[in-house]
Amino acid sequence: MGTQELQLAILYDLTYRLGDVGKIRLQKLAYFLQEAFAVPTKFPFKMHHYGPYSETIETNTARLKLAGYVDVAADAQGYGFHITPTDEAQGEWRDLVKPFKDSIEGVINNFGQRAIPELELAATIHYVKRLRPEVSTSELVGTVGQLKPKFDQKYVSQVASQLEEIGILT
Repeated sequence: MGTQELQLAILYDLTYRLGDVGKIRLQKLAYFLQEAFAVPTKFPFKMHHYGPYSETIETNTARLKLAGYVDVAADAQGYGFHITPTDEAQGEWRDLVKPFKDSIEGVINNFGQRAIPELELAATIHYVKRLRPEVSTSELVGTVGQLKPKFDQKYVSQVASQLEEIGILT
């Protein structure tokens, strides 16, 4: 199994399971799959305006569209994009994602229906904690508050607590 093949299979599977996913949601779900649930997709993430971002996810989404597996359409009201499945996945892709079924379901159950701003915040909290595992929760909340001043400290702390409860903020 090649890395790109697994990346494509995972992105398609997330889209297929959710039916209609935006670009930001897809980025954050893929981030949590890799960084919190240890699915070896090897997406290179960096901090971006809406939290951790991988250009490779954007590129692979375009590949899926060109191959006819997904459709990517701008939202009619101008709120981002809709990525929807258009074709059945290759049989080998189903086999590729099978070992990660529990992780995929865990990510979808924990993050699949969260509002985009909350996903942005949760992924940013997790990203900062991975970069600085030694920081206390209060230091983490302060650092994330500086990176994301649109979120008040109480909300940052609340989302950090949720990530701790899930067991992915260690």
